[in-house]
Amino acid sequence: MSDLLPRIYPGFNSLEPSFNFMGKTTKGKCDAHVYHSQDDTYTAIICTTQQSEIHKKVLGDIAKLSSTKFSSKIRRVLLCVNTPIKDEVEDYRTACGLHGWELDPLSLERITRHTLGEADLLLNYFGELSPRDPASPLLLRRFDCGNRIKEARQDISLQISRLIEQIDFPSEREWKAIESGEVEIAELYINALSALTGVSGAWLKHGAGAKYPSEVIYDHQVSKVEAIAAEAPLASYIAIEPSSMDAVLIVQFSELRWRVFPFGFSLDFWDWIGDQHHIPTIFKLLKSADRLLKHPYGRVISPSLMKEFRAEEKHPSISFKKSGYNNYWFDDLFDLYHRYPIAKDKYRHHGEWFVKLQNEFRNYQIDSSAPEIRDADDV
Repeated sequence: MSDLLPRIYPGFNSLEPSFNFMGKTTKGKCDAHVYHSQDDTYTAIICTTQQSEIHKKVLGDIAKLSSTKFSSKIRRVLLCVNTPIKDEVEDYRTACGLHGWELDPLSLERITRHTLGEADLLLNYFGELSPRDPASPLLLRRFDCGNRIKEARQDISLQISRLIEQIDFPSEREWKAIESGEVEIAELYINALSALTGVSGAWLKHGAGAKYPSEVIYDHQVSKVEAIAAEAPLASYIAIEPSSMDAVLIVQFSELRWRVFPFGFSLDFWDWIGDQHHIPTIFKLLKSADRLLKHPYGRVISPSLMKEFRAEEKHPSISFKKSGYNNYWFDDLFDLYHRYPIAKDKYRHHGEWFVKLQNEFRNYQIDSSAPEIRDADDV
């Protein structure tokens, strides 16, 4: 798990396991932890191979975390078990919630799925089961797609020497031969390039479908935002185009892997006819995104750039460079009520669209008799 978790979660390179002098994990308060310097928080990691009374064991391990010296700074508990996780996960989530911690459970199924994508780990730990085995379909199956491989590498302006180091490819000369069309590329390395940059494996192999596929988030899909947050992204942004009131979530998971998540609704509620009952659900979704993603920065973009983000043809980092500067419209959006009349138009500088959007949320989401206090400006 010490080797695998940094592959799953960008930013986990600082993972510290609790090893004793024999290399065995100790019976400490947690099996490992990760410190997140950007917000001075921790992820506590619990791993267990116990088969019987696992429910009791996990609850006991969660309870022990409250005695760690960094318990007040724990943001998330990562639970790794070598069994399936069923509805008892709600008990684990409740136990973490009592301390204000989020829970991310990694069951046997999820761990297996992630491990199968890590060729070198399979080689080190399982030998004959490795995709690097000469008999492996991932090495036997090759594709003549060097032109698209080259295009994907150039999209992120990455030198060949750096790329082969990132995906553990054996030869720079051989990679150049692949890009020139002289040699076919094994599926193993196509998958590795896809995982590194977010480029579609189907597009690389067949030229089919979107090059950088996006994933739509609909109004009821808080769980999708939770899954994004569980990967501990480096940064996230909400971009809006005011003429259409379309919005997208842009997430940077690592230096090279970015993804775009368009919202499956526009925010021009004042033009809606008969669908206003969705507004409270949308408010809940956006507020969950604000909380789970640690207050994404806002961006206000042009119609042409919104179209570019949704076209799925460019690496999101390329489009993002055209999106201007950070502002706080998304964070300010949830400040629906003010104590003083002078604050009535305090956010008008964002634009008339922002004032109208805030008014719609105010009308449909929160009872005005119970105003919400968000920060010192409201006190």
